[in-house]
Amino acid sequence: MAEESGHSVLTVADVLALELLRSADVSVAAAGHRLGNRVEWVHVFETPAVTGMLRGGEFLLTTGIALAAMAPAEVDALVAAVARAGAAGIGLEPSHVSPDALTTACRSHDLPLLVFGRPVRFVDITHVLNERLVSGELATLRRAVSLQAQLREAAREGLGPAGLVAALGEVLEAQVLLERADRTPIASAPEAGLDVAFLEALDRYRQRLPTALHSRSVQPGARLHVLSRRGDELDLLAVDEAAFLLSVALAAQPPAEEVPSAERARLLQRLAEGRAGSRQEILRRARSVGVDLSRGRLWAIHGRGSLARLERLGMDALVDGPRGLIAIAPGADPRAVARDLIRRGEVTAVGLEACGTEPWHITEALATAERACLVAAAAGPQVRFGSDLGALAPVAREVLAGGRMGSRFDEPGLAVVEALVATGWSKASAAKRLGIARQRLYDRLAVLSARHGLDFDLPQTRVELSLEVWAARMSSLAS
Repeated sequence: MAEESGHSVLTVADVLALELLRSADVSVAAAGHRLGNRVEWVHVFETPAVTGMLRGGEFLLTTGIALAAMAPAEVDALVAAVARAGAAGIGLEPSHVSPDALTTACRSHDLPLLVFGRPVRFVDITHVLNERLVSGELATLRRAVSLQAQLREAAREGLGPAGLVAALGEVLEAQVLLERADRTPIASAPEAGLDVAFLEALDRYRQRLPTALHSRSVQPGARLHVLSRRGDELDLLAVDEAAFLLSVALAAQPPAEEVPSAERARLLQRLAEGRAGSRQEILRRARSVGVDLSRGRLWAIHGRGSLARLERLGMDALVDGPRGLIAIAPGADPRAVARDLIRRGEVTAVGLEACGTEPWHITEALATAERACLVAAAAGPQVRFGSDLGALAPVAREVLAGGRMGSRFDEPGLAVVEALVATGWSKASAAKRLGIARQRLYDRLAVLSARHGLDFDLPQTRVELSLEVWAARMSSLAS
């Protein structure tokens, strides 16, 4: 059975190739050059009235009961009517008539005639053929539903026109161009670019010459061009569906200058939520919004402030407010990128984490970078890597998950402990930091020690208080 357009197409040649017919010593008695006729259904006829029941595409089976009593001219007229009605061919089991009665007429009217050399059961033939035909129609229906579902899923993903164009190119194995009325491109697929065949087809379309290119108007003010591998009816329906979805997507777009940023932000949000598909899909979707994440090592970055400058600097970055995913070229220093953002006043603290291109790598790295940023803002230094958070990592995770960690100390007491932690537990430096005399600091420590049962000289106490101070500071920043 031939395969076109992703669904079954049954021909007379496929009927001839059936095991059931091969075992019946079938032969082609007429119109062997027409074995490519498409078979839409199988029908048994033993009366000339069959011509009034044909719609085209039927493969007819007969034992020739009615033909035995007909003159050659009547047989010729019957075959002529059957051919005009669009029948695909005739299968004859010559149990009641000689094949010669049909052969001459079928040759005259170019209608394939298969003659069975042995008796066959028509019910077996109709069962096998109709089962295959129904199976083919079912495959066609499934492909139609699948094409529509894939396109609508791409629309729901919110990646905008570029994402829809990429999806259309993928599901149809097609080359696609979406352009404005002035012929400036909006988006195209595949990633490797449009080839010569597409450009030639587009040129013929613009010259109003015959072409395999399918073109649809997309409102407002755009046009969709598609050169698909199959070009069948289902492809045309998919192109129509895509044109409609693109019209909606274009109408719903923010102002033109905000489109790239909005689409990149939506993609990054999906990455953070682990909903962006496979590694290949992530790279494809990033390219569809103008970012090539394959140009360097990937770093998740989170800033206390906006990372919009990364886009303005022309870096390959997906940015959504304070978080981003950036491809940093080999040999470049991500810390230098972060420090530049701080120096320019865009952010006050930055968290960084290297990651791979697998979806779960990116999702986890984005979360780790956010924890590193919280630690950097609370405990310093201003740039922190997720890999060096140590004991503060679980504290930051708990705070970002909604846990709020208060301090056992009142404000004056907490200020004293913070000063000690910040100065490495040097009492002289802490007193200077607080702007009080050293003896005054000793007195405050004695009060805190008695009130909370603490020995500030014990290493374990110092570790616990350090974590408590940073937890309280992080909770304050997070709220």
